[in-house]
Amino acid sequence: MIERINFLEKQIFKITYKVILLVCGFLLFCCFTAYGTNKLQIRNMQKKQKEQNQAIQQLQQKREALLNRNTPIEGSPAFVQVATQLQEEVSWSTLLMDIAGGLPPDAWLVSFKSSNKGTEMGARVLLLNGMAKTPQALAVFMDHLRQLPSFNTVVLTSSQEEAGLFHFSFSCDIGKAAWKR
Repeated sequence: MIERINFLEKQIFKITYKVILLVCGFLLFCCFTAYGTNKLQIRNMQKKQKEQNQAIQQLQQKREALLNRNTPIEGSPAFVQVATQLQEEVSWSTLLMDIAGGLPPDAWLVSFKSSNKGTEMGARVLLLNGMAKTPQALAVFMDHLRQLPSFNTVVLTSSQEEAGLFHFSFSCDIGKAAWKR
């Protein structure tokens, strides 16, 4: 039979070798667990890194193989269409350098536009719009355009004097000399 229970009575905590060993053992267990977890995570990350590096190397090899492949897939309709279009195109860089080379200092181009001329394949016309300070500069530029082998005919389509400047437009038929070979 229980006579009396005293809840207020406190026992003094005693530090013994047994308690110290238990606390040290628990701390060692926690440290080893954390160390093991870290080691596993590092090993997994290294494994993933190795896999990623292998994937990168494979992709780089595929990229190099694609870049080094000199023969496109011939025979496909898109390839044939693009190849013929590129072979039958005006050499614009050469044509524009020829035009700019004869542009006098008192004249400049504002815009140019190219379009097909009629239904003929390869017949193109170039429309040049610009301004000149003097009519002599306009005449010099027109003579230069007529001397270029790239143009069959050069026609001054309009010329207006406005605020001391001459606004002009030329229509130039692009000749076969301007086409890529």
